[in-house]
Amino acid sequence: MSKRLWDKGQELNKQVHAFTVGSDYLLDARLAAFDAAASAAHARMLLKIEILTVEECLRLIPILKEIYTESRAGSFTVPPELEDCHSAIEARLCEQLGDCGKKIHTGRSRNDQVLAALRLFMREQIVRHQEQLLDLAKVLMRRAEEAIGRPFPGYTHMRRAMPTSLATQLFSYAQYALSLIKDGLHLLEGINWNPLGVGAGFGVPLELDREMTGALLGFDAVQPNPIFVQSTRGREELKFLNWLVDSSTLTEKMAVDLMLFSTAEFGLAEMPVKFTTGSSIMPQKRNPDVLELLRAQASRQRAHRTELEGLVSKLPSSYHRDYQYTKEPLFRAAEQSAESLAVLCLLIEDIQFNREAAEAYFGPEIFSTHYAYELVSKGVPFRDAYTEAASAIEQGLIDVPKMMAKFLELESARNRLELKQIAELAVDIGTKVATCSESHCAALTKVFEG
Repeated sequence: MSKRLWDKGQELNKQVHAFTVGSDYLLDARLAAFDAAASAAHARMLLKIEILTVEECLRLIPILKEIYTESRAGSFTVPPELEDCHSAIEARLCEQLGDCGKKIHTGRSRNDQVLAALRLFMREQIVRHQEQLLDLAKVLMRRAEEAIGRPFPGYTHMRRAMPTSLATQLFSYAQYALSLIKDGLHLLEGINWNPLGVGAGFGVPLELDREMTGALLGFDAVQPNPIFVQSTRGREELKFLNWLVDSSTLTEKMAVDLMLFSTAEFGLAEMPVKFTTGSSIMPQKRNPDVLELLRAQASRQRAHRTELEGLVSKLPSSYHRDYQYTKEPLFRAAEQSAESLAVLCLLIEDIQFNREAAEAYFGPEIFSTHYAYELVSKGVPFRDAYTEAASAIEQGLIDVPKMMAKFLELESARNRLELKQIAELAVDIGTKVATCSESHCAALTKVFEG
């Protein structure tokens, strides 16, 4: 029977052991692929510094690749008695390779192993999340292009304010998504450094080539100070969750906007039936549950961040077992964010907007500011023009059809220019995201080759 890495033959209290392991053995099943890749890089480095022979390395790598493949397929499991993926992977290597497998832990601690696996996990999640945001932006851009020339009422303080267009409303969401992707690129730069090789957090008495393992795994740099490395556990995860929370503000904002626009009172949008649910008592109801849950998911993201902040606060330097609990909010946040973006993208593809209802909102009041600026263009001081516009509303002097035609002409021209600018930005950002994705996938593939 396989033993825990720290097992020295002493008897354990089963209840205490179950408490300390918690759900870590279940959570670690999804980290195993990344730990297997990091272990392959570590094995190649151990070969270079002559801890492993060529034959030993050639025996280790294929089994690590098997574990990687199993984890990706969801078939790799961690027995609760082995606690985590690091122990389960080493146990597999020892069972199949004997003394050769026992060498893989040389120069490592589970403390730096989990850091490396988590960095690779987050790197992948950031890229996948960026790809989803890019998909959302593209759908919004397409819907916005179709909507050029369609008026839409603008609101401040939840009250009708000024004329805008449906295209401008949709472009605003697309620009938000692209801005988040750019933030994600900076985040990638900030977390993409190699923690592997610092052991428990104080270095190891071997001449490890940390630059080599970092390069094999696609890290941009090596995280130097060993105590600092361990002190960043939770910090990098918090950066990631901060970004996911920021992303959730977009999904939340869109959900709330569409919820309002699609009410009978507003009548500006219509939810497809397949995105609604019924009532068990009111036959006429079609409820926007998808939008309500998207709004709620944003609150859950903030709760995950708060949980993580609480776990890593007030800790001394170096490693502490408290960090074990940081995985769960991290995984939940990543999973729920991906789900929200996927559903939102489907909804934007199908939601319909009511042009007639939008045009009905365009009375004299909504054009009052435009009327004032027409006076300004004729030399009237703005404050006087402001007062005259208010009087013009009362006296019925604002020619709505004329102002609507002029507004739509200018707005449509601006929207076409905006489309060109956003499309160019999307191509530029998309290229950068694709490069990051290719680099990440290549590193996780090539580390098992050769």
